[in-house]
Amino acid sequence: MYKNGVWYKTVSINSINITGLLPSTFYGITGRAKDPSNNLSGLSNTLIEKTSGTDAPGAQVRVYTSLTSKDLFIRNIKFPALVSIISGEGNLMYESMVYSVSTYINVSNWPKGIYIVKVGSGKDGFSKKIVIQ
Repeated sequence: MYKNGVWYKTVSINSINITGLLPSTFYGITGRAKDPSNNLSGLSNTLIEKTSGTDAPGAQVRVYTSLTSKDLFIRNIKFPALVSIISGEGNLMYESMVYSVSTYINVSNWPKGIYIVKVGSGKDGFSKKIVIQ
């Protein structure tokens, strides 16, 4: 696993605890997979997360991509909520009402770039940046 582009730790499962993070700070997390023959994959899409420093709306919501697929996952949604994804160029790539605590979106045909994921609106809404590589 890599933190802000620097190797951080080797893991054998698909989750990691990262320590020593500063509050209210953005971090980019990427990973690589290794098969039984020790072949390394390319770097995964970058997960950009901001550590909590307050009880801001959306502080517990997780937005991330899979190392092995081109799916974007959104977890711990306070539903129902409108989920919108906007490209760095301002194009609406996805919009749907979500009536469950989690959802996933196939982004395999989307161009590489920075996207804004918006979940909910008003005082209960929040936005997160993701990078699709």
